[in-house]
Amino acid sequence: MPKRIKLGRTKGWRMPTNAKKVDRSTRYGNPYGPKQIGICVTSWGYPAPILPLREPPSLERALDLYTAHAHTQLEHDPDFFEPLRGYDLGCWCKLCERHKHGKPFLENCPDCAPCHADIVGIIANFERGDLAVALERRNIDEASK
Repeated sequence: MPKRIKLGRTKGWRMPTNAKKVDRSTRYGNPYGPKQIGICVTSWGYPAPILPLREPPSLERALDLYTAHAHTQLEHDPDFFEPLRGYDLGCWCKLCERHKHGKPFLENCPDCAPCHADIVGIIANFERGDLAVALERRNIDEASK
């Protein structure tokens, strides 16, 4: 079962052969940072103003923006994430000790840093309904904090 892995810079670390990188240096990277409000372009190609969000900046907000971005990608190109199907996905976001060798995409772990690679992995490997369930589970976990 594919999972999220953490990319490494330590001596001797190598990308596993069954993994693909999805950090910001790739077309699958999350272009949104925790403090970014968002990017908006109208259907006519002109930039449009974005109202400030009421909540404080957070990684969760960056993931929400990426989720919207991913859905837009799928509308324009339904096969956009297809090249990632079946692969582990590597990003720089931290994983907890329990998941240091990889975290299953559908597993919520309060000790692992939130990461867009989970969203990409769910889109690439599961049915669309699984993404909705995973996002709802994340929202419930955040509300219970």
